[in-house]
Amino acid sequence: MSRRILILLHETDPFPDGTSYFIWGLRDAWLEMGLDIRVVKGLDALEPADLVIPHVDLTVTPPAYREALEAMPNVVNRGVYDISKRLVSSNLLAPGDPYDGPVIVKTDRNYGGEPERAIARARMTGLGRLAARLRTRLGRRAWGAGESSIVQGVAYPVFGSLAEVPEQAFLDPGLVVERFLPEQEGETFFLRWYIFIGDRYRSMRVGSPNPVVKLRGITSTQLGLPIPAEVVAMREKWNLDFGKIDFVIHRGTPVILDVNRTPADQPPPGRLELCRPYAPGVFPLLERGAGITGSLDYKDVDVDGVLGPR
Repeated sequence: MSRRILILLHETDPFPDGTSYFIWGLRDAWLEMGLDIRVVKGLDALEPADLVIPHVDLTVTPPAYREALEAMPNVVNRGVYDISKRLVSSNLLAPGDPYDGPVIVKTDRNYGGEPERAIARARMTGLGRLAARLRTRLGRRAWGAGESSIVQGVAYPVFGSLAEVPEQAFLDPGLVVERFLPEQEGETFFLRWYIFIGDRYRSMRVGSPNPVVKLRGITSTQLGLPIPAEVVAMREKWNLDFGKIDFVIHRGTPVILDVNRTPADQPPPGRLELCRPYAPGVFPLLERGAGITGSLDYKDVDVDGVLGPR
């Protein structure tokens, strides 16, 4: 009998329309390999499976989802329910801290809080959507905490010093202030991605002329760079089976920026080919559910030539 993998989505997920995630390339590869893949939306659709992959694209997993996942015997990323920057970052700053370097202001939520806004929009009535549009036109966000105009989406501003940061950045619970510790060579800034599932992983370094490196500004890509022990240790500490860790190496020291359980990828065509090398990484996770141990050694199985994550 084929092993069954259940991909659990939030009840408001736009699937099958919203498919620009790494998981969908993996799903296509797993189907090609003969695995039984079920995709369900919401907790009412949960069913028995050899492995459950929560793909709830929120910084904090809702309590009802946590409770349901804890009752399942074999779950990817079990216990990883909050990936807010307040938990991930070791470079947070408060007013008056003895630090005189540049700083950056970010949203506490991943990806500028856009997934949370998408859910809020999906649940709004007609009047609610109209009010949200009016707030946006007035320069205010339509999603609870973090309505400051200091940060717009993922456009995180960099300030020359802590003293230059507006007071509102410290008062707004939706924002965090961090040391800005870039990886820089000449005029180029770099960001590194550690992408993994089970015993398959990939390290990439992308370059950009922008101090805050984002996908659209990338001008160079390097593959196959070693992953620092500190980053691997972060994965082990957080019990991460599947996802992506963003980091830089600032003056020789690894600095972890973000943890992502639902990494994005390019849409088709070409996605399946890019994801195939990762697909066998699911087998150690399936074996774990069957009581087989000792097969997960992700530090030794590198994947070549995979591009495209957010």
